[in-house]
Amino acid sequence: MKTTRFPEIQKIVEKDTGNSSSRIPHTIHDIAIQSLLRRWKCDTEAAFLTILGSSKEAYIDLIHSVTVNETYFYREAEAYKLLLDSIIPRMLSKQTEITILSAGCSNGAEIYTAVMLLSQQYPASMQRFLFVGVDIDQRSLDQAQAGIFTRHQLREIPQALRTRYFTQLTDQRYLLDIQIREKVSFRKVNLLQAKDIATLPLCSIIFYRNVAIYFSEEVGKETLSLLSNKLSSDGVLFTSSTEIFPSNATGLLKIHAENGAYYFSKQGFETACKSSAILDRAALLKIQDQNSARNLKLNLTPTPAVSQLSNRDTRPIVTMEQIMGMAVEGNLATARRLLDLFETEQGVSSAISAIRAGIYLEENRIIEAAALCRSILHKNPDCVEPYVLLSMIERSGRKFDAALANLRSATYIDRYCWIAHYYSAEIMREQGNLNDARKRYAQTLESLQENRKYILIHLHNGYIRKEISRLCALHLGQTCIDKE
Repeated sequence: MKTTRFPEIQKIVEKDTGNSSSRIPHTIHDIAIQSLLRRWKCDTEAAFLTILGSSKEAYIDLIHSVTVNETYFYREAEAYKLLLDSIIPRMLSKQTEITILSAGCSNGAEIYTAVMLLSQQYPASMQRFLFVGVDIDQRSLDQAQAGIFTRHQLREIPQALRTRYFTQLTDQRYLLDIQIREKVSFRKVNLLQAKDIATLPLCSIIFYRNVAIYFSEEVGKETLSLLSNKLSSDGVLFTSSTEIFPSNATGLLKIHAENGAYYFSKQGFETACKSSAILDRAALLKIQDQNSARNLKLNLTPTPAVSQLSNRDTRPIVTMEQIMGMAVEGNLATARRLLDLFETEQGVSSAISAIRAGIYLEENRIIEAAALCRSILHKNPDCVEPYVLLSMIERSGRKFDAALANLRSATYIDRYCWIAHYYSAEIMREQGNLNDARKRYAQTLESLQENRKYILIHLHNGYIRKEISRLCALHLGQTCIDKE
């Protein structure tokens, strides 16, 4: 089993952030710490520890380097829908003031999403809300307060909200309206410290999502218990379906599932919200396992590099499942780190490079994505994925002829490349060429029967095979038959 190259720094990381090596491979932190040492011109761990003892800025840099500070607006939209349609109306009828806390707020996208949506739906009641965001990472808090976000961080926001609440500064940067920013109070809080949690107000709603996934079970239980002390008797604590919490956390009774959203409540809450299903731990684990299996099925393509892993004598330090999971969750920087590690251990392959190109495309690093796709095709001209990715780039630039040419190349290599047939149909329909579009939709349905899988991580076009089948049938005026 591999161990960390920076054991003393790793001890500080685990102690202060809770990020456990049982949840995050040492090697991920090693990459971040190695980069940190280079920035601080340190040749050894000991040299950086010396600086760390006297430099507040070095400590801030360390925490920022090893915490997962990626999130985005409108993440896990089911929770916001439940909040707006069910929980907030009930609370407004009973409470004079509603405090909403984002615990582990990162750049503020989560709590700002809540502010925007509530401002839209309950404008007359906004004076009754108090919004608080807390995080251990000072750099993320600084970004949250500045309110400047990238296009990638806005990718899930409905266009109406983007137009109303953001000003475009450059092609990639957007400024959030000051009236929204002024409604949120941000502060530095370590969720592992009881004294820090004690400074927080009593909360009606706590968002605690995609934070505990990096904690050990012991740390996760303690943190959840501390937060439960700040939850009102009829309050809710939102979590994520990807997280597993201890079933006996102090102060919390049950975990609920309602319309795809998950949250905790205290004793007696279940009588106030009868529409939710109360889950026991076994039921929750089953749902989480199903979700994980579904995500892997939709996004993981078997490749020679992957299949070879099962023949290794030792477990790989990084797996394709980890890479794909991080990418699908939107943690693209972490996915890239994992790709670096995977390539170090397994070597560079066309499949891995295609994943990297897909991540570049998702980050809107268009030039790098295109260059990498062409590099892949220079070495392996029979690789389908780069042609599809290049077509996406050309289509985004309204270069439809070039996009279709790339898609034709993909279907020439693989006549059953359903994703290429489908994108061709969409472009033809967009151009008004409906007869040819219908032919391509029909080819898509035919190709789907071959059950081919492809490595594509372009999350904006994350149609699953079943959904594409339904859409094609809709365009063709057919009844979609699920053959999965």
